[in-house]
Amino acid sequence: MEGEYLNKKRVTVKFFILAAVVAFSGFVVAEARIVIAAETKLSETIVGGLFTGVATTLPESSLPLRQSGREP
Repeated sequence: MEGEYLNKKRVTVKFFILAAVVAFSGFVVAEARIVIAAETKLSETIVGGLFTGVATTLPESSLPLRQSGREP
């Protein structure tokens, strides 16, 4: 299919652009975690665990709001 939304080249380019954005965002978050750990004098393990916990919990905690029709 040569449809606008199914163009293989367009999908591939968008995929790699978004993959680069995700990779860069991960790098920024990791650097922020290191700075936060140094400034608060907490171990990087604790700060990393907190970041991971928050990042994995946010989508689940916003689901009831979406189902009720309210925005977070």
